Amino acid sequence: MAGLPFKVVWDTEMAKTPKGKMPYIEDGEKVIADSGIIIDYLKATYGDVLDAHLSPKEKAVTLALPAFWMSICTGRSFTSGGLPRRDGRPPKLNIFGGFPPRYA
Repeated sequence: MAGLPFKVVWDTEMAKTPKGKMPYIEDGEKVIADSGIIIDYLKATYGDVLDAHLSPKEKAVTLALPAFWMSICTGRSFTSGGLPRRDGRPPKLNIFGGFPPRYA
């Protein structure tokens, strides 16, 4: 998608990987592990061609939404009493009622 040359290598021996897990990349002599660090490294090294067209607001949504979604999926955002619901809808529908955002 970014136009960078790459080669996929399937390695099932996790002990050989930098952090004992996937993903990781090798860029010349550098070995970088952890998907977030990999993305930051690629953006800093080769430019941010994938997100270049996004506004600051859209970039903020792309950063916040995965963490927000993970908190919903793992139930971390729910207290024993649940979330307040003024309209009687279940919590997830109440939370995602405004998603996806509409951009004019």
